[in-house]
Amino acid sequence: MKNYLIISTGGTISCTNSVKGLLPTISAEQILRLCNTDSSEYDITVLSQTDSTDIDTDLLNKLVQLTGSSVDKYKGILILHGTDTLEATASLLSAYFDHCDIPVAITGSMLPAESQNSDAPINVRTAVSLLKSGLNGVYVVIGGKVIKGSKAVKVFTDRVCAFYSADETYISLASPQKCEHTPLTQQGFVPDFKKGLEPRIFLLRFSPVMGLDIFDYIEQMDYRGCIISGYGAGGVPIRFYDKIKTLSEKGIIFAMTSQC
Repeated sequence: MKNYLIISTGGTISCTNSVKGLLPTISAEQILRLCNTDSSEYDITVLSQTDSTDIDTDLLNKLVQLTGSSVDKYKGILILHGTDTLEATASLLSAYFDHCDIPVAITGSMLPAESQNSDAPINVRTAVSLLKSGLNGVYVVIGGKVIKGSKAVKVFTDRVCAFYSADETYISLASPQKCEHTPLTQQGFVPDFKKGLEPRIFLLRFSPVMGLDIFDYIEQMDYRGCIISGYGAGGVPIRFYDKIKTLSEKGIIFAMTSQC
């Protein structure tokens, strides 16, 4: 077994042109060669060759399981991923593995690795530097930036530097500092990656024109939980109080986040 693991899921970084447009076809070994990166230190696992738009619960479960079974075996893990849903995957992995003692780097590219002027080489080489930096936890490495996995946000579709940090904090590899355990861990709660993901979760973003019938739909479709994107620091319109209380009493779990 080698020191580091690369998990390939596909994405633009592995795409080539075809009659159907860009398709993820090239291997992780080819990507490393195109990025002038020596592959001799890495075990490579191909989890899928998927456009990240098509990543689903099943693939995310496999990625979580593979990462979870590997964090105690390697000094670092690099995940090659498409950029369209990269921030969602990074946020999920952060919930599971931000407390781990090794770096988990997630990278991809806005242009295929085979393309002229691709951003893949700088992203992959920066991610490799991260694996050897002494940092721990989950990070997105993209556009020359290193961002905490829970903070990465894609804000552009047509720029190489497409991602920003939600709190405008970026990690310097010149003077890395080992991260303390996350607040979730300090409170004694660490998600169990062996249990898998619950797919029956409804994502609800409030708007002024939203009616009460949306909550009837959540109950009728047998959702197990609802994540509310509320106003401000978590504002909920008074007209929704009774519906949320009733569904909560029936066992549907509600979690709150903000649109800000």
